Amino acid sequence: MLDVLADLVPQGGTGAPSVLDDQLGEWARDRRMVGGGPAVALRAVGVWTRLHGFVSLEIEGNFASMGLDPELLYDIEVTALLRADGAEAGPSR
Repeated sequence: MLDVLADLVPQGGTGAPSVLDDQLGEWARDRRMVGGGPAVALRAVGVWTRLHGFVSLEIEGNFASMGLDPELLYDIEVTALLRADGAEAGPSR
């Protein structure tokens, strides 16, 4: 996932305060993220938090109680996260 994000995210800063860039850069270096500057690290943290929340909702049965197929929702979410522009993706099937 990190390799894909490194290809999608422009290198450089995040546009966030330099303190956050410093923290993200350190986090990326500690994990030996190749090409993992602050912008890639920020995107990785965003992907992780969104998917973590998604999986948490699935574990609790929230999607089932709504009558929704979590696999279809998950596919759409991952596709949207991997798009460079972050735009919502349509169903993959």
